[in-house]
Amino acid sequence: MKRHWLVSCLVIVASCNWQNGLTQVSGTVTWRGKPVPLGSVSIEPDAAQGGRGPQSRNMLNRGRYVSRSGFGAVSGPVIVDVEGYGVPENSELPVPLFPPYRFRTVIPERSSHTLDIVVPEARASGRESR
Repeated sequence: MKRHWLVSCLVIVASCNWQNGLTQVSGTVTWRGKPVPLGSVSIEPDAAQGGRGPQSRNMLNRGRYVSRSGFGAVSGPVIVDVEGYGVPENSELPVPLFPPYRFRTVIPERSSHTLDIVVPEARASGRESR
């Protein structure tokens, strides 16, 4: 009986994010074939396509991001904004690697989704980071 109760609780906890209409999104962000060191990935409903709900803003670290539990992205058509930063050798402050990158996609309706992002080469800002 206790085991059945424990399994039921785990299933409920695992599906909470999806039941509140949000999908946990995670993935990688690369630019020029390398992971983007620092930045953010924001996902918001595409209102022009009928999307509604909260924005999800996720920190990007060493080329990876993951939405926090309970703060995922809405499913359906979304707009994704990516900002990427690097720290040059002679500085302690991060500098933008490329202008903000925006694109549209669709997040499927399920509990989790992987969205790997490749920032186009043409997004160069003229600043280099190592």
